[in-house]
Amino acid sequence: RNVEGDLSQLSQGFPGIKSLIISPVASLRQVLTHDALGLHMHPTAVEHWQEALNGLQTGAIAPPDLVICHLPPTLSSDAASLSSLQREPSLAATRWLAVVSTTQLAMGQTLIGQSLMSQGFAAYVSQPIKPSRLKESVAIALGIGNDQRPLIGPISMTPGGLSDSDLPVDETKAALKILLVEDNVINQKLTLKQLTNLGYRADVVADGQEAVDAISQIAYDLVLMDCQMPVMDGYNATLAIRQLEEQRQANQQANQRPAVIIAMTANVLPEDRDRALAVGMNDYLPKPVSQETLAAVLVRWSHTILEGQAIAPSPAQNPADCPMSPDHLRQQMDLQMDWELLYQLSEGCAEFETELLQLFVDDSRVYLERLERAIGDRNFHQVEQAAHHIKGASANIGAKRLQAAADQLEQQSRQQQLLNAAELLTELKSSLNCIHWFVKTQTLPNQTRPEVG
Repeated sequence: RNVEGDLSQLSQGFPGIKSLIISPVASLRQVLTHDALGLHMHPTAVEHWQEALNGLQTGAIAPPDLVICHLPPTLSSDAASLSSLQREPSLAATRWLAVVSTTQLAMGQTLIGQSLMSQGFAAYVSQPIKPSRLKESVAIALGIGNDQRPLIGPISMTPGGLSDSDLPVDETKAALKILLVEDNVINQKLTLKQLTNLGYRADVVADGQEAVDAISQIAYDLVLMDCQMPVMDGYNATLAIRQLEEQRQANQQANQRPAVIIAMTANVLPEDRDRALAVGMNDYLPKPVSQETLAAVLVRWSHTILEGQAIAPSPAQNPADCPMSPDHLRQQMDLQMDWELLYQLSEGCAEFETELLQLFVDDSRVYLERLERAIGDRNFHQVEQAAHHIKGASANIGAKRLQAAADQLEQQSRQQQLLNAAELLTELKSSLNCIHWFVKTQTLPNQTRPEVG
């Protein structure tokens, strides 16, 4: 099919063009399908490469003129699957358009262009998707207009299609590096508009894993973190980010301050806020987020960040860079621990208690990693073994919440089912993270032991 033409003739979009949309993110598939229909294309959307390949080989999917595919955070991580799809004979004349994230854009336009060209792409478009930007990138991918134009991809992270230079942004606010982590494309656009109205700029990623990848490359000051997301939720992403920051400190990269992480969630119960703070988040915004509430939170934290103050979830001084204030950490530990049992084991020796808890944290981290892998592989036997070990170790020292969560996982694995494994795994990580910070702060002077009430 000859799809070449002139950009001036695109007022009606791309009538008759068949497009195949590939993305593991349901909300992104919906947006791309909606926008493709708005451009008068005939879209088909699938979740995985293999689903696309099977459909083409069986005839369930007609050979498309254009493939629009959402790439994983690491451009080469799924290269084998992409290559097998591109070798499909029915796609010999098909053009390819990539959908990329802010993390990938951190590579730079030249580098990302070279990488995508080497994989057979003709153009790319960045998230969040804007219909006018998608239209421009589709035209480039199809070779409509000037055939000599280089591979490009509109990369504006601001609503309305404005470039950064078009926005009257306060220089103090512009100095703040903000990352928005949100899988819902509508929420992305709304929050970006609120940030722009307030004079801030932000980069966007669609899940927790992309957030971890982005922070490993860019020193963000503040992260607006959705809690419920596919691939990796906000709680596990925060744990991973805090672990990454600890590794940087261990490697003496002290010039990179810990990011302020603000939870955004529709769950508004006190225990939801406690859960967010327990995994290392600094603050909490209930959804839907009003512009006034967002402004107040950003003003408070921007002053803390730009003035170089210590980052903590309360005005109290926070020892050892702990993401929780001393009072909040103590409250969390009271929920976690059977103090009376621990004191009996230590015979009242605070130093022995600290050593025992540190051994427990180090040992449990190893088994938590095994447990997470086993859950991902749905290996019920290994889930049972790892959960049983954590349960026993927790019971021995009085870590009652860890014990309860591990026991649920052990019982479920015995019944060959993992109904809420992700939530229980997050609970285990949050609880262990709380004990870790307690141990770390107990090594400092003037730390008092909790009272047995």
